Amino acid sequence: MLSFTARGPAHAASTSDGRSLVPLLSDPGSSAWRRRFLVEHWPIESRTLGVFEVPLFAAVRMASLTWVEYQDNAGSREFYDATTDPYQLTSLHDSTNADRVSQRQVMSQWLGGLRDCGGGTCQTLEFWVAR
Repeated sequence: MLSFTARGPAHAASTSDGRSLVPLLSDPGSSAWRRRFLVEHWPIESRTLGVFEVPLFAAVRMASLTWVEYQDNAGSREFYDATTDPYQLTSLHDSTNADRVSQRQVMSQWLGGLRDCGGGTCQTLEFWVAR
């Protein structure tokens, strides 16, 4: 919706969660575009893929890193680095490498922030530094 309001006479509400695509369309190489974004899957009744159903999850995606938290009884997690594993074949969620542990902690913080944000606070998370 924000992309349409940016091109027309309407104005977006200050409570809008999203971002306009207009700056990205104007300059696809812009470094000011989002650095991370939220991906979620929630249940949709009667929508299945045969006997396989997509599990509930939330993920944060960056240029090269993806952190996934499933909403299951096991607390399943996945963590991928596209620079070393572009097809996401080997999850690094249980790596003991100190850099990977740190990356996972930061990604989990970003995911929590993005999952819980609302209105204009969602956009500030683009530049939020996890602690």
